[in-house]
Amino acid sequence: MRRILLLMGIVPILMSLASCGKKENVTVEETTEAWEEMSYLELDKTFTGEEFIGTYDTGCMGAGGGYSKGEVPPYYTLGIVIDWPSLYADKGMSAITATVYNTTGFFDDYKTDEHAYYKRRNYKTGEKRIVGSDENALRLIFMYDIPTTQDAWNLYMQSSVEEYRYMNECINKAVIEIKAEYQDGSTGTDYYRIELYNQYRTGKMNIYKLSEE
Repeated sequence: MRRILLLMGIVPILMSLASCGKKENVTVEETTEAWEEMSYLELDKTFTGEEFIGTYDTGCMGAGGGYSKGEVPPYYTLGIVIDWPSLYADKGMSAITATVYNTTGFFDDYKTDEHAYYKRRNYKTGEKRIVGSDENALRLIFMYDIPTTQDAWNLYMQSSVEEYRYMNECINKAVIEIKAEYQDGSTGTDYYRIELYNQYRTGKMNIYKLSEE
């Protein structure tokens, strides 16, 4: 734990033991190949307001999930992959660093095959930095745990309505930090939250810019 805090110690953060409602998780910086634990970074900030930025297409794709054959676990994992829009286009950027807080999500390189998150069972925490102002080089990935059921006919999974409910809970907790580096040497940090445009569809999302005290 101390090692992680030192590595990420630019802002006051903690590694949480919860994962979108799952409270039994063991804290780790990155999950094992078995993908049985999740963790996330928690941001200790107070926001006093927000500004609606716009509605954007997500290009959303599933990242797989489920569990291996054998004994049915208490949870199964699903994920979604979202294209992050260009909010800083034509603003003279030299680099952007993006981080997801307060939920089991992270940014990754757009070039990463979206199926890799399922095949590799890959989950990461921490920041993602790209050079230049092309935020389209970023993907936003959410992984979330859902309790299994007694319904063998449905492979012990929840209904799609329940899955969307858990998905919305996971997404709505997110605080997204964008650290901007400008070509003139100046810097700035902005915070955002997102929500699905339709709580039962993943095709569009609303983005809000958060304001601090």
